[in-house]
Amino acid sequence: DWSFWHCIEEYTDHSNKSEDNRQISFPCCERIRWPRQTIDQANLRCPDVLIWEDPRNKFRLYILIPCEKFLVVLDPRKRSTPEEYYILHTMYVCDWSNTFDKLIKNYERNTKMKYKKD
Repeated sequence: DWSFWHCIEEYTDHSNKSEDNRQISFPCCERIRWPRQTIDQANLRCPDVLIWEDPRNKFRLYILIPCEKFLVVLDPRKRSTPEEYYILHTMYVCDWSNTFDKLIKNYERNTKMKYKKD
């Protein structure tokens, strides 16, 4: 429930990251089907998709499509069996260049790979 609202809302004021400072974003609503397609592309190991885990942030799994500047964040969960699964944490389009640049640095730091721009 929380993840859904987090996916379709944005902060109205980026200097105030309070959850009370969010409102529905119609561009986010238009992309509500994108996470599934993004995850499918990641499962296919599509070369245009960047995938990494961040141990500094609860080992969340990040899936970024750089050409769309679209990010999906998944939270790892464990069942009582050894199988691991993920739940959707959030998704968003990196409209701000500094946000996209931070994601690329995070990718490079956690994968030890250099991002190659087209």
